[in-house]
Amino acid sequence: MARSILVIGAGVAGLAAAWSARRRGAQVTVISAGVGETALAGGAVDDVPWEQVERAARLLGSDLPAGDLAPAARQFAAELGLWDVPQASGVRLATVAGRIRPARGRDRALLDLGSLRRTRVLIPRAARAAWDADALAEALTDEPFARARGLRFLPVDAPVLRFDDERQIADGDLAARHDDPARLSWLLDRLRQALEGAGGAGAILLGPWLGARAPRAEALAARLGVPVGEAVIGAGSPAGLRFEAARDALLAAIGAARRHGRVRAVGGDPGGRADRARASRSTWRARTCRSPRTR
Repeated sequence: MARSILVIGAGVAGLAAAWSARRRGAQVTVISAGVGETALAGGAVDDVPWEQVERAARLLGSDLPAGDLAPAARQFAAELGLWDVPQASGVRLATVAGRIRPARGRDRALLDLGSLRRTRVLIPRAARAAWDADALAEALTDEPFARARGLRFLPVDAPVLRFDDERQIADGDLAARHDDPARLSWLLDRLRQALEGAGGAGAILLGPWLGARAPRAEALAARLGVPVGEAVIGAGSPAGLRFEAARDALLAAIGAARRHGRVRAVGGDPGGRADRARASRSTWRARTCRSPRTR
């Protein structure tokens, strides 16, 4: 009889646990309620706090090499289909606070500056409260990483907002509009005009607006001919919406059951029998079971 595993929480840790258990043949149920930490993240994939990586790199005078990913981690990221996690190197991401920070990987909607050298990065102006292209361009150009790589960030006039309400709607709502292929094509035309007006550039940095169901930056870049992507913001990024969509698709693909509710008690099962869960008003009581050994 297949072992039954109860996973509490549907963030990246819970998702990875469910995925791993299903690979070992277990029957998996994932229980979660509300929005977790992963759904509030900005899309940067970190294995250690990025500030520690930055301090160590400054002390050594060079970027730190990224550790090799375990085969299971590579497979998990591939099946999730949301993240770019290079095998032997990290990425560099621009934040809306004007920093260029290292990360182990990224949501595919975010712009990776790591491969750029001696070029300009366009930042379209947009009349949104949390987006100041001029101040952002000045701060990013002054970053040590940008100076070392010869990167210059240039604010440009480009009508990336199509309707008046887009000055005020939430980032997630604006990102969702770019899930529409017609709207993405409209944006492509405006970015192409911005490139031509600026005399070319090596990349385009946008706000967190490139898709809510899936990252749309790579489709834009392929048609435009230069990298396009988002800057990292804090809590409330559309990257969280994209994670939830990718998570739900992966749970369905591996055949894991999903339940909404809160676990109010967890007790040990000395006999090692399969877990048992009971729902009551969206609250679950669960017994733990011995999980398969991880080698």
